[in-house]
Amino acid sequence: MKTLYVGCALRGAPAEFVASVEALKRELEAYFDVLHFIGLGSDVTARVIYETDIALAARADLMLALADLPSIGLGMEVAKRAELQKPTIIAYHHAVTPSAMVLGVAEIHDVFSVLPYETHADVLTHLKGLA
Repeated sequence: MKTLYVGCALRGAPAEFVASVEALKRELEAYFDVLHFIGLGSDVTARVIYETDIALAARADLMLALADLPSIGLGMEVAKRAELQKPTIIAYHHAVTPSAMVLGVAEIHDVFSVLPYETHADVLTHLKGLA
């Protein structure tokens, strides 16, 4: 089973968004070995979050970068994937305009693809085909 890392904005993200990402990750576990980021635990240091999330982004066979909300951390994970030339899907709700940097990396690297979506069900359907 392929490993999948799901990256997205967490700090400052609406609780509904975080909950929907967690629900999507649970659904994806039927098709992938989903690598889980540490999250927003108050007992986790910034250093541990950085080291863990970059390592997971680097290790995963495939990364889903949910670019619905601005996130420097997600940008750092995407940059690591670009450096390693590892397959990455940049997904964003069709009503959102993601960062030009994030979209630009997909234009340069053939292992990146862009997926505008209506609902997370659309993302799930797309990823099932890549499992």
